[in-house]
Amino acid sequence: VGSLGAGRRVPGAAGLFVMLLLCAARPAPASRRSAPAKMLRNIDRCEALIFTTSSAVDQPTSRLRRGVSRLLAEASDDGALVALLEPPGSPEHEPLPGAVTWPTNAAEPTVAELTSLRESMHIAAPAGFAGAPGAAWGREPVAARCVVLVTSLGATAAALGAGMRAVGVPPEEEGWLDEEIDGVADACLDGGIGEGP
Repeated sequence: VGSLGAGRRVPGAAGLFVMLLLCAARPAPASRRSAPAKMLRNIDRCEALIFTTSSAVDQPTSRLRRGVSRLLAEASDDGALVALLEPPGSPEHEPLPGAVTWPTNAAEPTVAELTSLRESMHIAAPAGFAGAPGAAWGREPVAARCVVLVTSLGATAAALGAGMRAVGVPPEEEGWLDEEIDGVADACLDGGIGEGP
């Protein structure tokens, strides 16, 4: 089965949630392969989608970045939990519908904060493997099935350190990706999250 290699750049945002699902399923570290990535039933499910404030909110306008609403809808349709990391002193901004807001102690999240966030989340009825019934009692998301949208090396390192997948996006709408995270994050999106509301 092919997989996304570390630092792979994905042009545009078509099928972004599918890419995030594949990223969540990829065991780390992965080698680059020429074979296309393939879906593997629900072992590739993204169980939690975590945004840093800079990946979700356009700083000058305090509105959600383009494509965030679409990504939230896709996550909701797939049953993924959603959270927003909120650093201290963040300016007021448009809320992320359905997202848990998790305060951080500094501008960048830490491994401990991401782990605490994941452990506080609860999947009420997780899917079973290969169509089998899931656990009736629920559980926390599996770290390897959590995807963090990041804009900086510090957030990337925290996500990877917590056993999660990191997807790099530019810190500003239509801006450039931080070169420090290229090759470190599991995947990088040139131009940001992109299409849609």
